Amino acid sequence: MAIINETPQWEENINLIARADKVEGGRDGVANAPTRQLANRTAFLKDETEKLKDADEKNVKIAVDFLTGGQLDTVRDEIVHGNYRMVWTGAFPKLVPPGSTPESTGGIGGGSWAYTSDAPLRDDISAPDGAGSGISIWDANYNKYKKISVGKTLENLFRHGQVLEWYYDKYGDWNEAHLQSQVNVYRRNLSSQIQAPKGRVILSEPLWHGPALGDLIHERFPELNFYNPETGRYAGVWDFILVGAYCRSSDITGVDTKGTQFILQVDDLNDTRWKDFGIIHAAPKEIDQRRRTAAVLKNWPGNVHLRNFNVAGQTRNGEIAPWMHGIYSYKSGKNLISGINVAGVWGGGIILDWAFEPIVENSLAIGCGRMVRRDYYARGLVDADYMLYAPFQTMFSPSGIVGDNTNFVRVTDCHFEDNLVAADAIIGGSASPVWFTRKHYECATTPASSAANTKKTALAVGGYGVRYLGRDSEDDFDDTAPTVTPGAGQGNVIWEGGAMYSNTYEYLAQLAGSGTLTINNNLQPNTSNVRLRTSGTGAALRGVNSKFGNISLSGGNSNPNPLVLDSCETGVISMSYTHPARLKNVQAGGLVVTNPYDTADTPWLIDGSFGFINTPVLHKVQGTVTLTSKTIPSAFRAAKGRLRLAHYAYFAEKLLAPLQTSVHETSLEVTAGQNAAALLQEGRYLYPPEATKALTGLPVDGRSVLDVVNETPAAYVEQVCTGVNAGNLAKYNRIIPYNDGVYGTPTAWAKLTN
Repeated sequence: MAIINETPQWEENINLIARADKVEGGRDGVANAPTRQLANRTAFLKDETEKLKDADEKNVKIAVDFLTGGQLDTVRDEIVHGNYRMVWTGAFPKLVPPGSTPESTGGIGGGSWAYTSDAPLRDDISAPDGAGSGISIWDANYNKYKKISVGKTLENLFRHGQVLEWYYDKYGDWNEAHLQSQVNVYRRNLSSQIQAPKGRVILSEPLWHGPALGDLIHERFPELNFYNPETGRYAGVWDFILVGAYCRSSDITGVDTKGTQFILQVDDLNDTRWKDFGIIHAAPKEIDQRRRTAAVLKNWPGNVHLRNFNVAGQTRNGEIAPWMHGIYSYKSGKNLISGINVAGVWGGGIILDWAFEPIVENSLAIGCGRMVRRDYYARGLVDADYMLYAPFQTMFSPSGIVGDNTNFVRVTDCHFEDNLVAADAIIGGSASPVWFTRKHYECATTPASSAANTKKTALAVGGYGVRYLGRDSEDDFDDTAPTVTPGAGQGNVIWEGGAMYSNTYEYLAQLAGSGTLTINNNLQPNTSNVRLRTSGTGAALRGVNSKFGNISLSGGNSNPNPLVLDSCETGVISMSYTHPARLKNVQAGGLVVTNPYDTADTPWLIDGSFGFINTPVLHKVQGTVTLTSKTIPSAFRAAKGRLRLAHYAYFAEKLLAPLQTSVHETSLEVTAGQNAAALLQEGRYLYPPEATKALTGLPVDGRSVLDVVNETPAAYVEQVCTGVNAGNLAKYNRIIPYNDGVYGTPTAWAKLTN
C-alpha cells in the first residue's frame, strides 16, 4: 500500500464517492480523494498551530512583577503577585509602577486584574480561618473581607447576629467564645446580638459585660488600648444582646434539654468564687465601683437584652443553690428580659441596680435568693428582715445618689416559685414607679424547698435587703443582724392582678419605707397580710377591688391618708400612730385604732361592714357602718362628723334577742319632746335616730356607735339617761352590767340610780 503525500493547504471541500463513480485506486483515484483532502487540511492546521506557539513564546512577558514593575501589552502578558500569576483585562498597554499592588493599580475584578487560576480562592477557603471552616477571610489587619472572598455573605450574616457556637467550635470553650464574639463587635464592627444554641452551655465563669467586659478586653487585647484609667471610659460600649433557641421551664434542672441553658458550674456549695457576681454580670467587678466610692468610676452602662433561655447554677455534682446570682445589671437603661428562667442560685435571681425603664416579662425565678447566712432557717432568721437578695430585686440608691435611682420598671406575667428565701421580690431604694402585672407566686410547704414557710412574703418594699451588691462580703458585715432599715427607700409600686397559688405566705406585702403600694384587682385564690412599718415616713397602702388578710400600720406616719381602700375585703385593720384612713365599701374583720394623728381638718372615712371597731375619740368621722360581730363589742367614738350606724350585731344579739316583743321595731319613730327615760321604761326606746337631739331627758354626751348628728359631741355606746333606774334597765335587758366587762362605762353608770 502506498503512502499519501500531504500538501499543507486548506481544502475547501471534502469529496464524497457517489453511487455512479467508478472506484479506482492510485494518487488521483476516486477512492483516495477524500483521504488526501483530509490529510492536506491536517498538515495545514499543524503548521498554523506551531506558528502561534512560536509567537506566544516570543511575546509573553513572564518576568514582570509588582515589586519591580513593568509594562503589559497584551491579554497574554502575565505579572507575578506573590505565589500567583495575574493578567490585565483592561486597556493596553498597562504600566505597572514598581512597588505597587493589584489594589493600587486598578483593583481585582472585571476590566482590571484577574488571577490566571482559582488557586488563591482555594487557598483561602482551605485556610484554618477561611470560609471553608468558618466565618471569614480577613486581611492582615482584621479590617475587612478580601473582595473576592465567598465569606462576604457570612460577614453580612454576622452583622445581623453572631453565632456563639461558631466561636465555640473554633476555641472549644464557651467563655472564650463569648469574649471573642464581644471583642469582634468592636474590632470588626459585627452585631452585638449573639445567638446561643439549643442545649447546655457550661460556663466556668460568668458571662461578663459592662465594665467587667471592658476590663477583660483591655487585659486580653492590650493593642486595642481599650480602657482609659484616668477617665474611666472605654474605647467602645454596646448593649449585651443574647438570644437563646428556646426557653422551657421544665428543662431547668434536666440534662435532656429542648431549649437553651447557661449553667455556671462550681466545685461545691462552699465555693464562693462567684459570690458577688451574676451568671450574667453586666456591671463592674469591684465592690467600691458598685457602691460608688472608687476614686474613678468606670463608665459602661449594663444594658442587657436577654431572650428565651435558662440561667442556672450548679456544682459539678449537680447540687443546686451555689454562691452566685442569676442576672445582675448595673446602671442601665431600657433593659429587656423576656422569656428567661433563673433557677438554683444562692443569690438574687434578677437584680436591677440603678436601672431606668427596664422590662421583665414572661420570666420565672425558682429556687433563688439569699438570707444573712446559710443556716438561717435553723436559727429562726426567716423573716424578710434578714434577707439580702431576692428572686427579683431593685437595689437601694448607690452611695451619693439621692432620690430616684430606678424608675418605670415593668414586671409582667412573671412566676416566682419555691424560692429559698423570705421574700419573692424586693423593691428597694427609690424605685418609682414599679408595675407588677399578673404576678404568679407560690411556694411549697417543706423547709427543704422553701426558706420560710411561716414567714414568707410575696413583696417587700422599701428598706429591705442590702444597699449594694457585695455588702455581705465586707469585713464589717454582721450575718446575724437584720438588714431591714424601716423608713428607708421611696419606692412606689403598682400591683395589678395576679395569683397566690398556694396558701403558704404570711405576708402578701411588707413596706418599710416612705413609698406607696397600690394593689388593684388582686382577687386571687389565696391572700395574706400586709404590714407597713414607716418610722415617721409617708408610706401608704392603696387597694381597689382586692382581697387582703390583716392589715397593720405602725411606727409613725406622715402621710395624711396612709390607708385607702375601695371595694376591698380584709381581715382586721390595725392602725397605730397614723393619720386617718379612707375606707369605702370595705368588708373587714375589724378596725382597731390607737394613738391617731387625726384632727378636725383630716376626717376619717369609714364606710362598709366591720366585725367590730375599737377606737379612741376620733376628731371627725364620715360614713355608714355595719358591725357584724355578735361576740365582740365595739367602742367607736367621734367628736364630730356624720356617721350612720346601719346595724350593730352585738347590740342586737346581747340586748334585743332576750326581748320577745316587737316594740323595738317602732322604737326609732320617736318625736321631739318625748321623754327618753319614759320610752326606756316602756321598752320602746332602743337607740336614737337622727332626731334624738330633740328628745328630753337624754344626755348629750351619751352616744357611741350611733348616729353623730350635726357635730353633736360624741357619746358612749350605752344609751342611758341621767336618773334612770339601773334595775329597771336590767329588767328590760336594756343594758348589761359593767362588771361583765362587756358593755358600759363607769362614767355612764354614775349617772344611773340604784
